[in-house]
Amino acid sequence: MRLLPWLVLLVLVIYVVRKKIRNAVDAQARGARQERPAELDGETMVRCEECGIHIPVSEALPGPGGRVFCSEEHRTRNASS
Repeated sequence: MRLLPWLVLLVLVIYVVRKKIRNAVDAQARGARQERPAELDGETMVRCEECGIHIPVSEALPGPGGRVFCSEEHRTRNASS
């Protein structure tokens, strides 16, 4: 019977230590998710009016009427048609 309080105390200590470790790991994971570089979040893709290939909007070339193209060649070819 003298052993029971020690066992309860041991279980309580193990529980508290495990909970603190779990919280620390979760906090670290949340921090890692928030610190992701912007380029890993992705970018909007647009479709070339001439060939249909999808390219990032930052690489697209604007054309007449709000259309976008993947290259200068496709933009000039479409402008003449």
